[in-house]
Amino acid sequence: MKMIVNKKNLFWILVLWLPFLGGCHENDSPLEERCLPIVIDKSLFLNSHGDDFDFEKISLVGDCLEISIRYAGGCGDIIATMVDSGDIDDSILFKRNLRLVIEDNDPCEASITKTLSYDLMGIQVAEINEIRLEISGWPNPIIYKY
Repeated sequence: MKMIVNKKNLFWILVLWLPFLGGCHENDSPLEERCLPIVIDKSLFLNSHGDDFDFEKISLVGDCLEISIRYAGGCGDIIATMVDSGDIDDSILFKRNLRLVIEDNDPCEASITKTLSYDLMGIQVAEINEIRLEISGWPNPIIYKY
């Protein structure tokens, strides 16, 4: 069978193979790409006033804190910063105080759900393997074991 490669056939060959050409690279890690750093800043923790949002779900995925939120927006991107107060309370179980600050500077009012992920390795305490994370606005502490 003889295959004729004309412009139409070449177009479809490229369209079908294009997704495979960019493929995954050996060192790519989706979790590392999504897992943002936590900012340790007591002043920012105490004084920042972001836009309104509601927590949907919080979970631990390895050393990342995954947070699903719902907010009004949809016309543009948001800036989401997880802030640690810098205080370490060791009265019962080592505790870190965290606060999510959202800046949504768009006028849209659609109900958007977004999942954010933050790297917990930067707030680990040396020689300790478990921290209680108290997240402002979330009713229950999250126990992070590492």
